[in-house]
Amino acid sequence: MTFVHDILRQKHMTINWVAPETLVVEALHVMKALNVSYVIVLKDGGYKGVFCERGYARDIVLRGLKSNSTTVQEVMTIDFPVVRPGYTIEDCRRLLNMHQSGYLLAFDDDDRFLDVVTTEDVLKYLRPEPEPQPLPIPPRLHLPEY
Repeated sequence: MTFVHDILRQKHMTINWVAPETLVVEALHVMKALNVSYVIVLKDGGYKGVFCERGYARDIVLRGLKSNSTTVQEVMTIDFPVVRPGYTIEDCRRLLNMHQSGYLLAFDDDDRFLDVVTTEDVLKYLRPEPEPQPLPIPPRLHLPEY
């Protein structure tokens, strides 16, 4: 059985974070550079929220705000479902579906923020990658000579 602590152990150390006062345009550059769909908003090492592509579309574009004058603190999401290291992968799947969320916040038993567990992280464990199959060798083409 797979647990949240197994997922977190396999993830790389989190480097996709920004401070609350970071401008949205700067956060978008970080997301692009790291090829991620979200950044974690931290202050003094503590979790404050998550800024993600969906939030950008909903809060910046649809509300007519400007990316170069709005901070992530103004538009970040703070209320994702929470998981603990002992939760199972099935617990994660249920929470993602129940809350129609793409992210879960992992906190330890002392309420210290650990990382974000994404739908993609969960799917890796629910649907293991199939064994690679060798590609068939195509037949040789016999072209007419001219």
